[in-house]
Amino acid sequence: MRAGVALAAGPALGVTARLACGPAGAGLGADAAWAVGLAVWMAAWWINAAAPLAVTALLPLVVLPLAGVGGMAENARAYSSPVIGLFMGGFMLQAAVERWGLHRRVALGVLLLAGPSPRAQVGGVIASTALLSMWMSNAAAAALMMPIGASIVAAARGRAGAGVGVGAGVGPGAGAGGSGVDAAGPATPQAQARAANFQACVLLGVAFGASIGGMGTPVGTPPNALVIGQLREAHSVDVSFLAWALYAVPIMLALLGLTWAVLCLWLHPVGRSASGGGDGGDGGGRGQTRAAWRALGPLSAAQWGVVGCVGLAVVGWLAGPALAHAVGMTSPGPGGAPRPRITDEGVALTAAVLLFVIPARWPSPTGEPVPTRLLTWEQAQSIPWGVLVLFGGGLSLADAMDRTGVTAALGEQLGALRGAPPLVVLLVVGAAVSLVSNVMSNTALTAAMAPVVSAGAVGLGMEPAALLAPLALFASTCFVLPSGTPPNAVVFSSGRLSISQLARAGGVLAPLAVAVIALMTWLMPPGVASRAWPAPLGAPGAAPNAPGALPSAPRSGSIPAGPLRAGAGASDGVL
Repeated sequence: MRAGVALAAGPALGVTARLACGPAGAGLGADAAWAVGLAVWMAAWWINAAAPLAVTALLPLVVLPLAGVGGMAENARAYSSPVIGLFMGGFMLQAAVERWGLHRRVALGVLLLAGPSPRAQVGGVIASTALLSMWMSNAAAAALMMPIGASIVAAARGRAGAGVGVGAGVGPGAGAGGSGVDAAGPATPQAQARAANFQACVLLGVAFGASIGGMGTPVGTPPNALVIGQLREAHSVDVSFLAWALYAVPIMLALLGLTWAVLCLWLHPVGRSASGGGDGGDGGGRGQTRAAWRALGPLSAAQWGVVGCVGLAVVGWLAGPALAHAVGMTSPGPGGAPRPRITDEGVALTAAVLLFVIPARWPSPTGEPVPTRLLTWEQAQSIPWGVLVLFGGGLSLADAMDRTGVTAALGEQLGALRGAPPLVVLLVVGAAVSLVSNVMSNTALTAAMAPVVSAGAVGLGMEPAALLAPLALFASTCFVLPSGTPPNAVVFSSGRLSISQLARAGGVLAPLAVAVIALMTWLMPPGVASRAWPAPLGAPGAAPNAPGALPSAPRSGSIPAGPLRAGAGASDGVL
């Protein structure tokens, strides 16, 4: 019964919004009213999960042609956006990395480099999870790090003489009878408290590190790709892999440091050694980590092949545009600016194709059959294809709202806030998005909010990127509830963390993270992305908004020029 009500609520609310916004209501045109109705319908289904996210994302292909808002070809164009190719290639690289176990090797390596103290081990867990999450899904990074973190906690409890298992000290089943590594002697209350704090720091570090790490690259988490696609489709702004990283990685690093400080120094204080004394402690299982690293052995031929493909992709993402300009591989872009033919999505798909071509081991001279490849199509079928459909649906909805004038109308309505300080606007948007992201998929939330925020930026006289780029980061600050994001659910489902611990830590970290993102975006040096890597922009004096850069000036007269910081000049950049 409840499922039926949830399904019916979507179209019912959509039709109501269509009638309320039509010529007889708010005065929008028929096409614009249909676009608003579809947006409300999709938002309702995304919020109540009445249908799978990807199925909801197919609604533009069903509703818009029937309503006469463009034909099938026009509405389907967004489903082939270049950003979808970027994520498709990234997903296939991730599948190959997971198939051959490289992600575990990376995680253990970072933990070994972290140092012996518990504080350093917590930092290593957070850094390892974030590093993995920059290149693979947040859920996969958290799922990989959970058993590693659990083994570190178990060893720490044993060495501290806690006499309790990994799950002790948390939840209703905590107690001296928990399963895990037993110490030789009875646990003292102080030892139990230290062990419980260390466990909480490690587990929360996995959850929060996965969400924060995904902010760093365009392929780290879907919201990043959605706002990049919105900038490309609605404003003809091409944001390269490097440009995004130059903006997001400093913020990511600041948030990782903040997370470590909040967990280790404030909410769950952790000493510098397993016993709470000086620096000589084991740090919770460094010996176990070293043993696990040795058990991996040397890199196999298949692992070297995957490393080569991933390395090729990273080099292409970072240096591809510069190389294209250097060798003249450019084509005329918007406004006549040279556009490099080596693109982020092309690099990702090239590396993905190589995975299907390179054998996992070379054929022997005895004529054995050709061995399996680094990635087979059967294995590639396991990548999250639904996320790619979700990208297309969000971009198609945004395109329909733009074509029918809805975004322009929204921008006019928000123009009354034009005098508000940009930092205040960032904080308000961030607080709202962060709050809602705990009860709604951050991918679906970004897909629904991107066109609205884009229009709001125009109405406020700000560059669209000034709000869209931080929007993606705000959407990843869903730290409070287990249902907020897959990493939270992965950690909470282990039974080793109580909901009160997660809510308390997330409730402290989320508003601090919103403030850091807003402040660092506001303080970002003008045009940092374009000026830090001038080669893709052509010769000195090239247009500052050439492909590959986050914009430092409006791309067209339809986007009002507006500084991100009070008192900035018209030529100052937004990022």
